Amino acid sequence: MPCRIIAAAPKATGFVATTSGSKTCGCMIFTLVRDRGMPRDRFFFSFSEDMRRCLAAAACEFRKMMTLDIAKSPSLAVAVHHAPIIENTPAQMRKPGLVAACRKAGLEVMVLPRR
Repeated sequence: MPCRIIAAAPKATGFVATTSGSKTCGCMIFTLVRDRGMPRDRFFFSFSEDMRRCLAAAACEFRKMMTLDIAKSPSLAVAVHHAPIIENTPAQMRKPGLVAACRKAGLEVMVLPRR
């Protein structure tokens, strides 16, 4: 899958880097966001663990978003993935105690239905 920028518009709140092996994609996106003075207003995420690691090393000042599916729990999203933002599906949000656990961990919560 080629690299693509999602939500790089001024009112957007994040972006996603996807790659087919090119780590230059993430650096190009970071440069774009930095040049516009928006690093703390945006976040990054990739389904690829290698890409997440690369992006975190290239731009530690950017916030990270993690999915509950990958993190497995709100506390691990913070402790292992160092993410201040967690994405949950509507079905996950219905689980008793999940939102409270996210808040207790200090996470911002995103809800995004799976397609």
